[in-house]
Amino acid sequence: MPFNSFNLYVAVDGNPNPSNISGYWLPVTYCIFEIGSSNEPVCQQGSIPNPSIDQCYTRLDIQIAYANIGSVTNPQPILGAVVFHYQSVAKTYTTTLTTPLLISQSVTFQDISNTPVTQGDQLPRPNVRLPGDFFYPFTLNGARRLILFSSFFNLFIIFVLTLM
Repeated sequence: MPFNSFNLYVAVDGNPNPSNISGYWLPVTYCIFEIGSSNEPVCQQGSIPNPSIDQCYTRLDIQIAYANIGSVTNPQPILGAVVFHYQSVAKTYTTTLTTPLLISQSVTFQDISNTPVTQGDQLPRPNVRLPGDFFYPFTLNGARRLILFSSFFNLFIIFVLTLM
């Protein structure tokens, strides 16, 4: 994980190229929320937040969004985003804590991939070509063949009957 004083990055997949930060690495997004405040969380991408003197971080929620890509039988996960959610309380030096201060952290993985769609084979198309002699009895040449066939058939029947 490349780290410098300004930015923190995480690798998109399991085989990153450390020399190409723009293509294979994601900048980490940081969001800071003060407990009991009505203000919206302040988010910034890439740079590590510097807490002020009167802030104390009590909770860190790491949210990792990933997507499965590739074939349905062997999908490969890639990271889509990494967000660090810090919760802070304002500390005062004039009062002492009457309740214990709970410091906790959690990691959440969210699947942001779409439902896989399988590509099936195309259904076979029936061969709807008609044979060349489909209209055989109705054509002029077909009728001549039919006449020749019928005279041959008549002679054959007479021959068979004479043998009996």
